[in-house]
Amino acid sequence: MKSQKEKIYPTDLTDERWCVISPIPPLPKSGPGKSGRPASDLRTIVNGILYVNKTGRQWRTPPKEFGPWNTVYGYFSRQAKEWVWKEIMDVIRKKERKRQGRKAEPSAGGIDSQSVKSGIQGS
Repeated sequence: MKSQKEKIYPTDLTDERWCVISPIPPLPKSGPGKSGRPASDLRTIVNGILYVNKTGRQWRTPPKEFGPWNTVYGYFSRQAKEWVWKEIMDVIRKKERKRQGRKAEPSAGGIDSQSVKSGIQGS
C-alpha cells in the first residue's frame, strides 16, 4: 500500500482527500501544439493553491515547496475559468451529504429576507 505523502503545511491534502479530487483537475495544457511543460506534480500545485487561498498570501510569494508562483497561479486561473473549482466543491458536497446519510442532491432550498435584497427601497 502506498504511504501517505508527507504533509508540510496544514492546508496540504491528505491521500484520502487527494483521491476524491484528483480525477477532476484538467490535464496540463502541454503537448504537441500547446505551450508549456507538464507539471511534475499536480498535487503539489493544488496544495499551493489551497495554501494561498487559506492564508491570504500573495500569489507571488508562496513557499518554494509549491514550485514557481506563476505555475501555481496559472493552474488556479485556468481552473477557475473552466469551473473546475465549482466541480470540486460539488463532488465534496455530495460526498459529505452521503456521509451524513442524506441524498447527494438537496431536495429543497431556502432564502430569507436577510440574504436577498429587494428591488424596492423604503423611504
